[in-house]
Amino acid sequence: MRNVIIRADGGSSIGMGHVVRCLALAEMLKNEFEIKFAIQEPSDIALNLIKETTNNIIVLPATDNYQQDVSNFIHYVTDQDIVVIDGYNFTTEYQQTLKNKGCKLVAIDDLHAWHQLADVIINHASGIQENDYSAEKYTQFCLGLNYVLLRPEFLNAKKSTRKIIQLKKVFISMGAADIGNNTKKITEALLFIDSIQEINLMVSGINPHIKDIERLMLISNKVKTHYNLSAKELSVLLNKCDVAICPASSIALESCAIGIGLISGYTAENQLGNLNGLIKHKTLINFDNINQLSIKEIIQKMERLIPYPSVFNELIENQKRMIDGKSSERLLNIFKSLN
Repeated sequence: MRNVIIRADGGSSIGMGHVVRCLALAEMLKNEFEIKFAIQEPSDIALNLIKETTNNIIVLPATDNYQQDVSNFIHYVTDQDIVVIDGYNFTTEYQQTLKNKGCKLVAIDDLHAWHQLADVIINHASGIQENDYSAEKYTQFCLGLNYVLLRPEFLNAKKSTRKIIQLKKVFISMGAADIGNNTKKITEALLFIDSIQEINLMVSGINPHIKDIERLMLISNKVKTHYNLSAKELSVLLNKCDVAICPASSIALESCAIGIGLISGYTAENQLGNLNGLIKHKTLINFDNINQLSIKEIIQKMERLIPYPSVFNELIENQKRMIDGKSSERLLNIFKSLN
């Protein structure tokens, strides 16, 4: 069985988004390929997450010098392997070292900020085009929602038929790291709205503001925290809530796959492509730059939405049509063709 070696990092400074979407790809491939995962000195949280998909974990030394990183990593790569890279330090020079080894290279890339040497580029943001990239003539492109990287619990989710009658139960996820402490800010805003009965926070032990969030639980019994949820646990929780508030990262796509009232925006520039696609498909209420919103502004925006919960029902119908559930087949065929 041929090796697919995934190279991605996750932690308190960059969050777990790269790891999560790589594991979604790994789930699509694992019946046909041997999956290995290479990561710099992972936290227990990252290790446990990866072990849900593969026990073949390559632990690399921690370094900010990615010339050194690729020197450490290259020893694990052969010319028979397919290497998947996902991260903002795997630039042209890094890729050249891998290509010199003779392996096939797949880049999951939503920045299109440097010349790509990859044999395949995956970017599931809607509306991205090949000419957004500088790449080699041989590069294949897997762009848009036909190649969405979702875990099986979401990719194969039954399409929701529910109707939102009241905004009573809210789900909030601002990423595993949540550097901007947006979870706290949004929760504090929602506590001012009496009609919201339950605020579910998906949080991670790598969040540097975890004590702030725990204090909110002491302030109000409306606030419930959910640590390091598995994909199955997350899908169950989303089905129980009326609305999800999250940035336009993988969690927004997972929310759409389940079918839920969605309020989104961005907390990092790399989310803008995904956000624009979700806006184009009319699947969400856009809060734009979440980092810049004040508590007062969040309250005002929510109070305008509370009387009109049915506005989300049309968005949920649009979400149903957005993901066809066949991206795993398409991507598996692409990987099989890499000779």
